Amino acid sequence: MAQQEGVNLQVTDREWEPPLPASHESIWRYMDFRQFISLIQREELWFARLDQFFDSYEGVPPNKMRASIRDRLENSPINIPVDKATMGVMNMFKAAQLSTFVNCWHHSNNESAAMWGIYDNRGKEIAIKTNVLNLMDSIQGNYDDLKYGKVTYSDTEEIENFPIQATAPVFFKRPSFSHEQEFRIVLRDENLVEGYQSPKEHVSSLMEEAEPGRGLKVDVESLIEEIVISPVAPSWLSRLVKEVTRNNCYQLNLPVRDSEITGVPFWE
Repeated sequence: MAQQEGVNLQVTDREWEPPLPASHESIWRYMDFRQFISLIQREELWFARLDQFFDSYEGVPPNKMRASIRDRLENSPINIPVDKATMGVMNMFKAAQLSTFVNCWHHSNNESAAMWGIYDNRGKEIAIKTNVLNLMDSIQGNYDDLKYGKVTYSDTEEIENFPIQATAPVFFKRPSFSHEQEFRIVLRDENLVEGYQSPKEHVSSLMEEAEPGRGLKVDVESLIEEIVISPVAPSWLSRLVKEVTRNNCYQLNLPVRDSEITGVPFWE
């Protein structure tokens, strides 16, 4: 078990894992046309740095976790003040926020009208549909340390025994975000975190120097089950997406269809 400044770090729930959907269940990623072209051209999924997200509480440990950390440290053989040790562990969580990269999907069997327009005044223009198994199988390279699962939407201050684990706060969000129904893949760069007692100065340097995100290589045809065009997109976008994916440059034989949200009702 790693130690620094005499702190015995038996304070973490190392075996904790987020809940998983069934491997065949559908997930969706909504994006604009530029993001779609970047995906098929670079053959990469974008993992954004956690502190760059809209929700400023992303990855922030709840107060109950801080209290639990302090309690565990008080019962651990340490040779520095408990307050200093607790602050060191909290600095580790802040450093973890700056060295954690996340790729997000909407977990649902159906399209979501809300997700088409979320966070973007222009709205999203394209959704790619896949399932959990295809997504994880499409990622190329050795990433055994990826953690993935469903986000739990809850008031974290009401959760008893909140897991003390560096990535656990990434999989909990406030109920006001429950419409997102997220499935997440989380990549942590352990090299950017100086142990569990990351000094405040290290956190400050990370805030200035950390990259905004990372791309992970994927097999695009293995990843995408189908491409769905936004219900408010112009009619030419569907034709353009078909032409782009099937041209000599990309040669992707992927199904493209219009959204079913604005289908014509059958009256008679």
